[in-house]
Amino acid sequence: MKKRVVIVLIIVILVLIGFLYQTFAMSNTITEENDTYVVNVSDNTSIELPARTSKKVYYKLTNTNNGVVRYGIGYSGTNVEAKVYEDSVDSETGLIDYMENKFIKLKLINNGTTSSTITLSTVLGYENGGDLIVPSGVTLVKNKVKLVNFMKLTETNPSATSNFLNTTLTRNTIETLTITDDNLVSTDALGSFDVSRNNDGTVMLWYTKGTSDNLYNVYIGAEGGKVYITNCYYLFSYLTSVTKMDFTYFDTSESTWMESMFKYCTSVKKLDLSMFDTSKVTYMSSMFDHCDALTSLNVSGFNTSKVTNMTSMFNNCQSLESIDLSNFDTSNVTSMRTMFLRNYTLKELNLSKFNTSKVTSMNAMFQYCTSLTKLNISSFDTSNVTNMSAIFSYDSKLTLIDMRNMTFTSKLTDANSMFYSASNNATIYVKSNIEKAWLNAKYSSLTNVIVISNY
Repeated sequence: MKKRVVIVLIIVILVLIGFLYQTFAMSNTITEENDTYVVNVSDNTSIELPARTSKKVYYKLTNTNNGVVRYGIGYSGTNVEAKVYEDSVDSETGLIDYMENKFIKLKLINNGTTSSTITLSTVLGYENGGDLIVPSGVTLVKNKVKLVNFMKLTETNPSATSNFLNTTLTRNTIETLTITDDNLVSTDALGSFDVSRNNDGTVMLWYTKGTSDNLYNVYIGAEGGKVYITNCYYLFSYLTSVTKMDFTYFDTSESTWMESMFKYCTSVKKLDLSMFDTSKVTYMSSMFDHCDALTSLNVSGFNTSKVTNMTSMFNNCQSLESIDLSNFDTSNVTSMRTMFLRNYTLKELNLSKFNTSKVTSMNAMFQYCTSLTKLNISSFDTSNVTNMSAIFSYDSKLTLIDMRNMTFTSKLTDANSMFYSASNNATIYVKSNIEKAWLNAKYSSLTNVIVISNY
């Protein structure tokens, strides 16, 4: 008798659950916008995923059943996985009331080497019931997509022949570097490495064949869409063969250090770093040191308000003809020593917005800028500068130096060779007769020092 009662109860439960599935239905349509899918789901919806790719899906549920039900999301397919994003508006499981909508942000992943189909399904249960009743062959979505994925830091003592991020790739064999929007290793990869800070696979590096047998295209991607880093110290230095870098999906908002970040990237010609968030960075010394082939550099988005050191920042950028630094906030910088040293092709430089009130060192700042004709440093406050030695030396083509706010105080202990082998005929705008007298006394060969207040 007890056996018959149990059977009847099971049948009743199955019938009621079946009714819930039927009354939960919406139209089975998919709309695509900017590679993102909005899925109005009934019992199941299938989406094709190419090999080693992922898609972002906004899974919309509406309860048309007159009452509260428990929901979950299931998936099935070969070599596929579905995860929920940490920033999803609604949870992947929970309760949903009558006519309530839920929006769940999912990442659908094909880990296989061939195209595959992932089928999504709504898994239901009673408000006060037990576990969701998951059909055979269906897996519940439980795992999270972490949005902030940190990559590991630079290996010890980086050089052209050191192993990049402690992989087996030496730095001088990398031809292109792309920070991409996913951590799924491409099917044509020759090899791959986990370069996540926590060794959890959230940030992966892989490489493909370059233009020759000993050169490679390197890709770094993160599960959440962007690669994060806390310290960029020497990070991409000594990539001597790199000709192209793409940082579209690189997030530097947590980075505090960018010293020597691109040092000795001697082959790259163009760098667009306009997307860099540098609001926490304090050190930029030697950041582009010996980027010998660099002709175009975009740093228009840099926030340098916390930077204290810009020593040799653009040292030996020998091919750079112009650079826009109008957005730079240098109010906390103390050292600009050799900042533009050996910028041989630089023709004009406007630093009229630089605040140098805390700078103590400017020695060789513009030394060997042998093509420079006009230099606007009209905002320079040099009241705390102790060293200006060789600041304009070997600038033989200079025709104009606007230094109308510079002073030469008792703190200035080294002003030797300021104009050594520089043009003696350059027009030099100074603040007052005091500065003019100081310059003429120390550098009598200067013939065109003009007090700007007289004009």
